[in-house]
Amino acid sequence: IEMRRKVGGAPWSAGLVEYAADAEVPAEVAGSRPLRVLRDAFSDGVHLRNDLFSYQREVEDEGENSNGVLVLEKFLGCSTQEAAEAVNDLLTSRLQQFENTA
Repeated sequence: IEMRRKVGGAPWSAGLVEYAADAEVPAEVAGSRPLRVLRDAFSDGVHLRNDLFSYQREVEDEGENSNGVLVLEKFLGCSTQEAAEAVNDLLTSRLQQFENTA
């Protein structure tokens, strides 16, 4: 998950919010732990949700090997359904962390 944050488009998208809203977040706030947690939870949520909805296209049609569902399926040695449920649980957890970060 941490690696996905570095290579996925969600962190970049989160940064566009400042530009679109024409409101720069002050440096002391941008570097604070709560904002980092919010950025990470947002990024994880975007990537995990995408992995759930794009599994068939990415894995079966395109041969992608970095989809989170597939990664858990191989790592845990479980079924696709069990891996998808684990990814969904992780997604739910990250969304709850986003909601509860102050």
